[in-house]
Amino acid sequence: MLLGATGLVGGLTLPRLLDDPRCSAVVAPTRRPLGVTDGKLENPVLAFDTLPAVAGWARVDAVICALGSTIAQAGSREAFHRIDHDYPLAFARLAQAQGAQTYVLNSAAGANPQSSIFYSRVKGELERDLRALGFHSLTLVRPGLIGGERNEVRRGERLALTVLGALGPVLPRAWRINPASEIAKALVEAALAPQPGEHVLASGALLLRRHRRPVAGQVLADALGISLRTLYRDIETLREQGADLRGEAGVGYQLAPSDTLPPMTLPPAEIDALVLGLRWVAARTEPALAEAARDALARIAHVLPAARREALRDSGLRVGPSRAAAKVPPARLQAVREAVGSQQRLKFGYEDAHGQRSERIVWPFALGYFDEVPMLAAWCERREDFRHFRLDRIRQVRVLEDRYLVPRATLLRRWQKAQGIAPDWLDPGPYHHDRSQQRSFPMFTPSTLLQYVRDVATSATFYSGILGKPPVEQSSGFALFLLGDGAALGLWQRDGVQPPVSAQAGAAELAMVVANPEAVQQMHDAWRALGVEILQAPVTLEFGHTFVGADPDGHRLRVYSRAEGLVARD
Repeated sequence: MLLGATGLVGGLTLPRLLDDPRCSAVVAPTRRPLGVTDGKLENPVLAFDTLPAVAGWARVDAVICALGSTIAQAGSREAFHRIDHDYPLAFARLAQAQGAQTYVLNSAAGANPQSSIFYSRVKGELERDLRALGFHSLTLVRPGLIGGERNEVRRGERLALTVLGALGPVLPRAWRINPASEIAKALVEAALAPQPGEHVLASGALLLRRHRRPVAGQVLADALGISLRTLYRDIETLREQGADLRGEAGVGYQLAPSDTLPPMTLPPAEIDALVLGLRWVAARTEPALAEAARDALARIAHVLPAARREALRDSGLRVGPSRAAAKVPPARLQAVREAVGSQQRLKFGYEDAHGQRSERIVWPFALGYFDEVPMLAAWCERREDFRHFRLDRIRQVRVLEDRYLVPRATLLRRWQKAQGIAPDWLDPGPYHHDRSQQRSFPMFTPSTLLQYVRDVATSATFYSGILGKPPVEQSSGFALFLLGDGAALGLWQRDGVQPPVSAQAGAAELAMVVANPEAVQQMHDAWRALGVEILQAPVTLEFGHTFVGADPDGHRLRVYSRAEGLVARD
């Protein structure tokens, strides 16, 4: 079964299925006739809102879902959720009830049910709900922006594709353009050669699919916009995850046709470690995290071979009762834990060991679960230093809406250094280069440019266009964009604070470096096409070729390429 056959990816997937001898028949339900004549094709035309409980055409072996829309196309968030979540899930249930064992989803980079970005959250919720159905084989293809000619006009995507062409070298790998033809090829292969368990195929693996012969590492590194050393590290990571990636440095790399990840095969000691750890979480934490631990254990069991699955379920390792559990209300523990994860400021009353009470506003970055009581590690605005707080002495916890602007990972590393704590095995390790450690500032790192805006939704839409990617976080008053190399752009809408009303020369600028003068001109043309106000046409100055634009609030935006002879220093 193919869902979304009238779209860009689905339209390229359909002929592949019809031409593939491994596929005996294709069922492509649509809301209007496809107009395609083929002996292998069945095209039920029906209303997706009222699917039948049983249908003969739904007796299939596998489902490929390339169904998707945009909020602008759908007309509202509710309609978008219905198209991108409810319909794919309804067809999954219908097909599974009649014997389908394989489901392949064209999802999206950044899919996460906890995301503050509505689009990414809906995609993540669909992935989560499909997992819960327990298909024998579930493949999640997560491309970045999809490249190709659509029948319908998606202005946002057309804009992003234009800008990404110029910004490609500086964008994160997850957001690079993936040709629709490569995505269609991956969907078909996952459906016709299914592997047991859950498999995720991200943007980088889709790039490797384009090449049938070994490709030099430097070619791949250039295509991804990363260093050769980073490529070698990513190659080893893919191999550790089970990808059949052949080749070596100096020869070239090739992804074998069977590039989906295999089911888990864990030795007994690792099974014991998983069981004990997850049972500890289920017994010693608040209900939400405990339920997540139980779900994770069930999901791991699902992808283990039968013998290993029995060993996991029959494990004799158990966790005893905790003295700390009765001391901290579950709602308080959950609120603090979620604030750590979302990097939001906390306000609470605190009573120390001597009975002294105080009001604190802190930046929470770590939560330790001890036998006696959970402890919060945070940067305290009042003390201007790291502090530790027992959760049983915290009262009236309130999660503030705004996020703290120093990345949590930076706070954690500095706290570890201050406390003499060695990084654990999950630390990024020697490949991570923390530029903030080179600076003399005791606490803050100038890694975020904060700009005041009149309306955060309008400004977030503007910067999504010129940067070619959505914000990583967005609320009613704040949006945050990652710019690469640890830098970020924050947009803050605050009552009583007005942004600049004009972008006169001499004001501060947000500058973006591109590869060469040609890229500067491309960016200039793309911005003009978007209606961006151009303050200075492209010109060559002492530091390079450049032009200047302005955002809706009057902030100056400069694009430039370095002049020859300038040396970039770390």
